[in-house]
Amino acid sequence: MPRITVYPLSFNSHVRQVLVGFMRLAATGAIDLRFATDAYRRYGVRPRHFLDDARLCAVAEIEGRRLVFDMHDTPDIFDPLLAIADLYFKRSYSRALHGHDRKIRPYGLNYGVETDRPWPTGAWLALNFEPGRHRVREAWRALKLPPWSHYEVADLAGEPRPSKEPRAIFLTRLWDPDDREDRPDERREDRRQISQMRVACVEALRSRFGDRVTGGLQPNSYARRHWPSLVADPALCRRDRFLAQLDHHDVCIATDGLYGSVGWKFAEYVAKARAIVTEPLRFELIGPIAPQTHYLEFEDPRQCVESVEALFDDEALRASMMRANAEYFQQYGLPERLISHALAAELQ
Repeated sequence: MPRITVYPLSFNSHVRQVLVGFMRLAATGAIDLRFATDAYRRYGVRPRHFLDDARLCAVAEIEGRRLVFDMHDTPDIFDPLLAIADLYFKRSYSRALHGHDRKIRPYGLNYGVETDRPWPTGAWLALNFEPGRHRVREAWRALKLPPWSHYEVADLAGEPRPSKEPRAIFLTRLWDPDDREDRPDERREDRRQISQMRVACVEALRSRFGDRVTGGLQPNSYARRHWPSLVADPALCRRDRFLAQLDHHDVCIATDGLYGSVGWKFAEYVAKARAIVTEPLRFELIGPIAPQTHYLEFEDPRQCVESVEALFDDEALRASMMRANAEYFQQYGLPERLISHALAAELQ
């Protein structure tokens, strides 16, 4: 049984999935696991900003080798951790961008998931490394105190049971490009393009399908200011309510995440065993996941509407896609499966 020490660099929701994966794998007896909280001193790195650099990473040491897990939306590589890594698992992995370095590998689907028991180490990490108001909230979550005690694996997984009267869902968030003065122009433009696509898709879906589509914008100040008529009921946009709604919608729509990342919603749709309509995936996942089998692609709002209609009209296609996504999640999407695949790559 390999002994593994994991050094989290935060308790951020993006990297927490990695920690949960190691914990669930240890619970099966497959590994001997310990967590250490001195990663910043050990590796000599500090995040410049609460969303930058090392904070969305974790390092695992196994028999003298180091595995880095990088959960950033962007394809950027954090060079200080790459330098100490034997393998570097990247959420937003592109063969074209990263294939020149054999140390860099795809990680797979990223989504928010919680531990299934109180975890004091997580609370300590949150209090020490989370920014501002997030600090207490994430510590509370680590201790499994209500109301932040959901989002365990059992809350995410669904069954592939197609409905005779299918519905679709597209509840989405807009990102204010100007909420930070120091944001580079190219990242402002990325947010503008994301917003334009999401707004256009909501409008097209509402126009074509009416109340057969649960659709709208998350009610933040940016959406209310610019597209008030498209803002959704706030209750539907709470994550617990949203996940529950997925069970009642066969077809789920996804667009690119920030910087073209494969967003959490896509991962949650796979976990819930839904039929998926999505923009083409810009980054690579692990395992066999492909258009037509696991999802239909669209490049513009018109194609989005056409793909939703195709799934509404073809129950056999919808059912097979739901089954394929259920199988993929069990093999390649569970937190412990993601970690197992990383450890298998380390042994190669």
